[in-house]
Amino acid sequence: VTQKGAWDKEDFLDTTGGDRELAVKILGTYIEQTNCLIEQAEAKIKEQNFEELRKLGHSLCGSSSTVSAKKLSEYGKRLNVAAKESDISSCQFYLGEFKHEYNQFKRLVQNYIEQE
Repeated sequence: VTQKGAWDKEDFLDTTGGDRELAVKILGTYIEQTNCLIEQAEAKIKEQNFEELRKLGHSLCGSSSTVSAKKLSEYGKRLNVAAKESDISSCQFYLGEFKHEYNQFKRLVQNYIEQE
C-alpha cells in the first residue's frame, strides 16, 4: 500500500488551505466517527441488516472522501453496493478491507500529527 493509497495528505492539506490546526481537528473527528461507523457496520453484518449496511457504506464512502482517503472511500462504496445486493460475504470482505486500510490511514495520520 502506498502512502497516497491510504491517505493523500497533500490533497487533504490543499482542501484545508494548509491550516494544520483545522486539519488535525477534522482528522480527529473523522477517526472518532469512523470508529463508531465500523462498530455499527460489524453489528449490522451480524444482523444481516442490509438497509443499514448500505447507509453505513454510503457514510464511510463520503466521509473518507472528505479527508482524501481515497481507498477507504472506494471500500465504503463497495460495501454500499454489496449491501444493496444483499451479499453478506462481500459485505464482510469489504468491511474487512476497509478496516485493514483504515489502520494504515490512522498510522499515517498519527505520523502527521506527531511531526510538529
